[in-house]
Amino acid sequence: MTNDIIIPSVPKSIGNITVTRCLPNAKKRQLGPFVFIDHMGPIEYKLENEINVLPHPHIGLMTVTYFLSGEGFHTDSLGSKQQINIGDINLMIAGKGIVHAEKSRHKQSDSTKKIHMLQIWIALPKEQEECEPEFINYTKDKLPKFLLNQSLEMNLLIGKYNQYQSPVKTFTDTLYCIIESKNDSTEKLSFQYKELGILVTNGQAKINMQNLQANDLIILNDPHDIQIEVNKGTILACFGGTPYPEKRHIWWNFVATRKELIYQAAEKWKVQQMGTVPGETEYVPLPGEYKI
Repeated sequence: MTNDIIIPSVPKSIGNITVTRCLPNAKKRQLGPFVFIDHMGPIEYKLENEINVLPHPHIGLMTVTYFLSGEGFHTDSLGSKQQINIGDINLMIAGKGIVHAEKSRHKQSDSTKKIHMLQIWIALPKEQEECEPEFINYTKDKLPKFLLNQSLEMNLLIGKYNQYQSPVKTFTDTLYCIIESKNDSTEKLSFQYKELGILVTNGQAKINMQNLQANDLIILNDPHDIQIEVNKGTILACFGGTPYPEKRHIWWNFVATRKELIYQAAEKWKVQQMGTVPGETEYVPLPGEYKI
């Protein structure tokens, strides 16, 4: 328990929004197959400041979008158009290349909107990193939700926990789940994954005697033996899995086992040859030159 690592949050601007970047970090570049964890909110914004992330490309990864409050709208170069509601999962498999845009959604009667969301990247295995791109929406009624005990409820987004299995497509040993405390609680948890991290998204928690605030991410030395203390209403996001044997190169929105794949994607995006999102005329430009 004494070798757990606490990763402090880092604010990051994406388009017209500010998020908390929990991974990658100098203390931990990857967590199992996870290479990127962004946490936004909970915040309230005026409708004139709604989220608008312009079209941008990805390769070599899966993006997973999950809203704890608020709604969003996804479009991509495959022609997908999908609203995502609270508790749903939007899964985008970038593979050899995809372009997408993300916007917030609201009712015309709203003057402000509350939003709270997580977006993560999961690196694809070497054998699948150049697969055909794909987009899948999973509604919340398809995702297992169950009580761990009298106080803690788990929403299993990806992977397996005891007898429960999420239907969300994955290519490697992966866990992604949300745990909400219905009461003040002190519990022991055990996860059968080689690496595990827990992010406090709401409230406060004490995990293995370490005091954590919202946006703190703790990497557990022993996922099989975890002591947690939480207040009513605390929400935790858990990320686990087995690390890949190969190094992952990450530059901008690209993830690959070979630098050549990132260079090729950057050159294609520079001349707009990775596809377009129907109805969109603007896009996020390449942030610079990628050199092998």
